[in-house]
Amino acid sequence: MHKKRLAHTLTLTVVFLLSLFTIANAEYSTVVSEYVKAYELNDEGAALKVIEENVEAVPSEVKALIYRSYSPKETQEKKDAYLFIAEQMAMDYKDVTGEIDLIKESKRAIFEQKLDKEVVGVLNKDKVHIIDSPKETATQKNYFVPNNLVIKAGETVRWSNTDDIAHLFASFSIIGKGGLFTPNIAPGTHWEYTFAESGEYYYLCFIHKGMVGKIRVEE
Repeated sequence: MHKKRLAHTLTLTVVFLLSLFTIANAEYSTVVSEYVKAYELNDEGAALKVIEENVEAVPSEVKALIYRSYSPKETQEKKDAYLFIAEQMAMDYKDVTGEIDLIKESKRAIFEQKLDKEVVGVLNKDKVHIIDSPKETATQKNYFVPNNLVIKAGETVRWSNTDDIAHLFASFSIIGKGGLFTPNIAPGTHWEYTFAESGEYYYLCFIHKGMVGKIRVEE
């Protein structure tokens, strides 16, 4: 498991890797610095050992990385690096302790960083909320508008694909509510879903992994 995870890490771009390793040289705790250095050396045993020897401190270290990712003073590259390391530490922590709460918290933060400010849905004449998947622009492609919507339980959302490519997505049950699973939504078509249960539905396009959205359903 660790070998596969570290192999995936090393397939990332050199620029991103460099941003990860600068964490070890910044004003961070010894725990995080040693963990990142283990990844730099592709030493899965050393990375896991850092977690095992500091198991009581790991939750606070992961939370600190997540907290820093929300700082407006940090670059997006640094924010991505903080969240990446937080997620890796959380996964190794789960392997050591069996606890999954840190994984949930880190993955939720990764989603939240990609979302726009939350908006309250407005029903149209058909009594549904509309989320569009528009064509790409010079600065953005593969995205939902809005991508962070608040609705009431029992209301319906319609995803309208005005893009040139199909989209297929589902809610990510590890950090929120499951049950949302779309068919292949072809260009020029739409799909609707009625949310019977309250909760937070974080969803991800299977075709375009960076295409994310969230529906918060209130009672």
